[in-house]
Amino acid sequence: MRSKLVLAAIIAFTLCLFPGCRDITLEEYHQARAERAEAQARAAELESQLDTEKETAAEAQKELGAAQERVTELEAELEACQT
Repeated sequence: MRSKLVLAAIIAFTLCLFPGCRDITLEEYHQARAERAEAQARAAELESQLDTEKETAAEAQKELGAAQERVTELEAELEACQT
């Protein structure tokens, strides 16, 4: 059993040394690198969008806080008027 496994590994290694096999492997490697670069560019773009959305959310949070303070003031004013 071990001899068959060793023989299969040797055959696979030998086949990988053929020029045609190396060309296919090299082509796949370059394709994978291109896909990685594309994915990194997309990730950078999404991070930029995320930062923009975080800034927008922070501004909306500030506006909400100001509106809540105004509501509290108006409620106090309403209570004062009612009494």
